[in-house]
Amino acid sequence: MHSRARVQRVAIIIGLFTAIVSCVGDVSAISNSRDFFPLTVGRYIIYQVSQEVYATAQQTPSISNWEEKDEISRLVSDSAGIATYLVIRSSRTTSKGYWQKVKEYTVKKYPEMIVTNVDNRPVISMVYPISKGVTWNGNSFNTNGPAPFSYDQINQPATINTKVFKQVLMVIERNDTSIINRYISTKQYALGIGLVADELTALELCQTTDCIGSGKIESGIRTSRQIVEFGDL
Repeated sequence: MHSRARVQRVAIIIGLFTAIVSCVGDVSAISNSRDFFPLTVGRYIIYQVSQEVYATAQQTPSISNWEEKDEISRLVSDSAGIATYLVIRSSRTTSKGYWQKVKEYTVKKYPEMIVTNVDNRPVISMVYPISKGVTWNGNSFNTNGPAPFSYDQINQPATINTKVFKQVLMVIERNDTSIINRYISTKQYALGIGLVADELTALELCQTTDCIGSGKIESGIRTSRQIVEFGDL
């Protein structure tokens, strides 16, 4: 198992090197790349989550709102000596409610990448050095099909949930649209803070002859997570 993991990692490193070399002429690598995904025990971020669920039999979507908190609870090292952070995710229905633990997940900090493992699905969330034009297969460590992730809008200011961040980068995890569906997934990370926005759209559009191409939503889901508060316990 460990040999297989090493082979996977070597292949990923070679792929990353090739991608970075191919785009050196676009934008120079950011020297403080790792500060976009800071990992410290006790650090937490609270998000406002809004979700719209569309069903064929419903004329309007079902809308839900709640808060989630991701807190780094401890640091361990795996058998290869890679730093592994355990994150506890909790939720509550209102800003005054009690937090209830939802799940635990891990974040592995490699020298050249960050691997986030939620629900036993490890994903390469970020690769180093950060540079516009770099692409990588986010699903390299899981059995799902290839997923081309890429950086966009590096070191740009952004306002998220009324909060202003001076240096933000975007990771495009999926951007597939057509006249019959819309699958878009993006994450934004602020320097020194981490994930500040997570937007997911997975919609099936009307495909009958009378409405195809109109953009009418038949079914699917749209979820938005935006930062409310962050700090250290």
